Amino acid sequence: MIKAHKFSLFLGVLFLFLFYANGQEKPMSISDVDLVPTWFDCEDDADNAMRLSCLFAGLEKHLIENMRYPEDALAAGVFGKVMVRFIVKKNGEIVDTQIAYVAVDKGDSSSLEAEALRLMKSCPNVIPAQFEGKGVATELMVPVKFEKH
Repeated sequence: MIKAHKFSLFLGVLFLFLFYANGQEKPMSISDVDLVPTWFDCEDDADNAMRLSCLFAGLEKHLIENMRYPEDALAAGVFGKVMVRFIVKKNGEIVDTQIAYVAVDKGDSSSLEAEALRLMKSCPNVIPAQFEGKGVATELMVPVKFEKH
């Protein structure tokens, strides 16, 4: 069990090395940038807390307007939250979407995970983070909520 876990960790580190060695931009922490990424209608806001709040409000609106609740999950009563990790590239494109973790009431969450990834991949470009006057990549996470109605 420990050997398999170490091997998985090794593969993860190797993937990250190869990913960034192939010219991919390494994301900066949002705590290190001058301006955090934001939604396209909040570009002129200079306050990072407001910019981030606007980004998450825009993402949430996009997710709600475009969500197609998976029929199998709805029928089985599967509700909860899927946390999606993603990178905002220096050009504002949302890429490298991955499931960070899942918290559901019961049952199989795979269709919720697939829908969360589909939704994030369908997001429009956003205003990227800025560092020293240039766009930079940053990594963020957002919850995709699947709630009872």
